Amino acid sequence: MANVKLKNVTKVYDGKVTAVSNFSLDIEDKEFVVLLGPSGCGKSTVLRMIAGLEEITEGELYIDGKLMNQAESSERNIAMVFQNYALFPHMTVYENMDFGLELRKVPKSKRDSGIKETAEILGIEQILNTKPKELTAEQRQKAALACALVREPKVLLMDEPLSGLDAKVRVQMRTEIVKLHNRLKTTIIYVTNDQTEAMAMGTRIVVMKDGVIQQTDTPQELFAHPINQFVAGFIGSPPMNFIPVTLISKNNESFAVFEDKRIKIPEGKIKKLKDSSYLGREVIMGIRPEDIHDEEVFLHSVEGSSIEAYVELAELMGSETYLHLKAGSYSLTARVNPRSTARAGDTIKLAFDPNKLYFFDKTTQETLLNR
Repeated sequence: MANVKLKNVTKVYDGKVTAVSNFSLDIEDKEFVVLLGPSGCGKSTVLRMIAGLEEITEGELYIDGKLMNQAESSERNIAMVFQNYALFPHMTVYENMDFGLELRKVPKSKRDSGIKETAEILGIEQILNTKPKELTAEQRQKAALACALVREPKVLLMDEPLSGLDAKVRVQMRTEIVKLHNRLKTTIIYVTNDQTEAMAMGTRIVVMKDGVIQQTDTPQELFAHPINQFVAGFIGSPPMNFIPVTLISKNNESFAVFEDKRIKIPEGKIKKLKDSSYLGREVIMGIRPEDIHDEEVFLHSVEGSSIEAYVELAELMGSETYLHLKAGSYSLTARVNPRSTARAGDTIKLAFDPNKLYFFDKTTQETLLNR
């Protein structure tokens, strides 16, 4: 296994288009790090530079302390799993697994034992003599993973490997990959644009936008303490609600005011403001859907933090209900108790959990709150 270090790495195409800018990251041995961001943010480019499939324009890449900028892909002892499986269609699963080992001149007896062991780990012994076209999508993905693992790489790179699978199989494979990491302790760098996938799998998540790292942290810290509005909106499902508000302080009480509505802000939250000069100014308030409530008991417990809203749509999901709302001119989503009786066309009272409010600078979009 190995640690990976990227130091001020930049990738520029044709001297014009910057795909990745000043990317620095230390990945420890045995870590499961997820690169997360929207399509085109540069996460796959980072993976390809680590693999040696793209040249690094500026900066340095180290694997186990050794500079790898000029090293060939074959010298890096890295394996990569792609979205499209990358299996030879005319070969059986066994032959696909054997192909890379044979090229590396691994003795036949060692190849056979390695293939058998890897197949047992992934539970694919029964499909070793089957060709890819005869496999299910899940089996093809496991076969592709087996081809990578049988080489015993120092680092396993995975580029959106589950994006071609249906929802149920994606959840199953997600669990399988996490179990595999827990068992083998391989250093894994995983790329996805699915934040649910990232939160469920990664020990750390690197959130990217426009080729730049926005925040690197554990899933729990990213969710609880987003560094800016982009991260806050990208992490969480449904995404965080954002409302422009004015922060006001009067008679030792503080409120977030928008249109004719106001939300009382606890004193403890005000004390977390990085700069008290934001009082009296317009900022962006964030509230997650699960922190908006319509239960009577909650409405009574948070006096001063309730508003009226019009229900445009109620999505009954079984274990929860999504309310799509209009509060004045602002659209909101609330994730409420499945026993909620709110339906489309109703005007209801909602309570914001005042301890779960977020505030961001209107211009820089950076968080205004200290942890």
